[in-house]
Amino acid sequence: MVPLLRRLSLLTLVLTTTGPAVFGQTLTPIMRTNDPIPGSPGVLCEGLNTFNAAVMDQGDVAFILRCLETTSGNPGTHVLFWDGAELTKIADNETPLPGQSSRQMNFDDLDHGPTSISLAGGAQPQVLIRSGHELPERSVLYQWHLDTGIDPFPSQSAQYDWPASGVLASNRHTLVWMRRSLEVQPELHLIDSAGNTRRVLSEGNSLAGGAKVDFIKGGDYYFNGRRALVVIDTEPYSDRGWWNIDTTGTGATPTALWQNEKSPISSPTDRSITYTTVDVLDISPSHAAAQSTVALGDGGFREGWSAQALLFSPDPNAPFQVIHETTLPVPGHPEFTFIDFNAAEVLGNSVVFSGLSIDRNNNFLTGIYEWTESGTRVIVDGSEPIEGVLPLLVRLLGRDDHDGGLLIAAQFNPNSDPLDFDSLFEVLYVRTAPTLTSEVAEWLREELAALGDDPAIVGLDADPDGDGVANVLEYALGGNPGQQDTASILPSVRVGTDGNVEIAYARRAALPEQITVVTEVFDPNTRQWIPVTDRTIPSEREGFETVTVTPESPQAEGLYRVRVNHTVE
Repeated sequence: MVPLLRRLSLLTLVLTTTGPAVFGQTLTPIMRTNDPIPGSPGVLCEGLNTFNAAVMDQGDVAFILRCLETTSGNPGTHVLFWDGAELTKIADNETPLPGQSSRQMNFDDLDHGPTSISLAGGAQPQVLIRSGHELPERSVLYQWHLDTGIDPFPSQSAQYDWPASGVLASNRHTLVWMRRSLEVQPELHLIDSAGNTRRVLSEGNSLAGGAKVDFIKGGDYYFNGRRALVVIDTEPYSDRGWWNIDTTGTGATPTALWQNEKSPISSPTDRSITYTTVDVLDISPSHAAAQSTVALGDGGFREGWSAQALLFSPDPNAPFQVIHETTLPVPGHPEFTFIDFNAAEVLGNSVVFSGLSIDRNNNFLTGIYEWTESGTRVIVDGSEPIEGVLPLLVRLLGRDDHDGGLLIAAQFNPNSDPLDFDSLFEVLYVRTAPTLTSEVAEWLREELAALGDDPAIVGLDADPDGDGVANVLEYALGGNPGQQDTASILPSVRVGTDGNVEIAYARRAALPEQITVVTEVFDPNTRQWIPVTDRTIPSEREGFETVTVTPESPQAEGLYRVRVNHTVE
């Protein structure tokens, strides 16, 4: 009987909801291709550039769009704000500069990096945007408020007349890269929420290990209100790389997170691969248990594709560890292997990322996934429809550090090339947390009473015990959300009373009508998940029943999964 059990490929736990939703959460479309732009008559959305061109905080979203004038056919760029209900135009290429009506903003020639747009959401949302003038490389920072509109950011002054970039954190502190002139080396300044300015890094400053600052890179840096990650050229040059900067005013010496010539990481799955180049993708907020970092490592090529790894550092003093690599199988689709990781967001010890994968027949699959120490699970499965249509590509753009919501872009055009990473995406979605049913909410409060009521702990898709099983799965299948008990609730393969092989799992007998549990098998011909007939038998555990599924042929291989659907109230 053992060989027979081995021929059954089981089992993937995937959680989704009914309607246009993924992983127990509602997907709300914000903007689609050909939608009109508010405040700009005759202008339509052409698409979304997904390279760090959208941000999310406390349910609010700010983003940069490519647009098209219907009358002239001229392209343009717009910056928009969404408050959870309606869109507001922040600026476009025809917006006059504050106090200089003869000059206009310019967003076309700026790289959409992490310093192009940032947001502090909430009751009084604030957006920081970077705009060019006649010289694209001389960009200037502007702040936008919903009630007052656009104003120059207060860091501009006669002394520092060459500001180039800035990052506004959720606590409304801003880190600004600026220089007095092209002949003077740049500096980093912190502007707190009250408008006070303090220099935190400049040429010649000492770094941990005896190196000194030679040049501070201004295009890519990350800031969470208390800590910054910055690329620094050093003296000696061999110490250059990503450095941690404490911006709290403690006077702490910057420490190295990654040094190009001193921090290579060997692949744990292929000894011939070494990751020698790192691009930081996100830094967690200061209120998280650890100010963690996620990065993308590049290690050359493997099996014809770029060898990439997702790297994770749990705190500023910890070295990177490899948490995922290309050529590894995709959760829920073991016939596919990853070939590209294109975005990642980190919150504590959880990393959400989007990736592209391929099978042996050169079919592509796109998806969004979450990694924790206990494993990787699917959030958006590209093999399933979104609003009734299969996506060609989905990509993660941002993560709300307050409630875990996600900002997602999708492309549906079947004629597009999934390997064209510069193509525009067609729809921008927000994935927001669902409203808990009163019965589930009460159960979670009782089970997790000692941990508080943070949505990141008691939310339906939260995983406070880090065992890779979300709270709603724990509820439906009889787990403990505060204890790592995956082995006790995962479906199992066993020999039934009739001697046949069957799949069995426990299910709560009296589930709320908003929650359903179904068993599905993957059809390799249609590449769809098909519901299968199951049967229930009494369970010795009070309040639960045992669900069993018998494969159609005991000799056939099969990929089965248990799916928990949750309808948002």
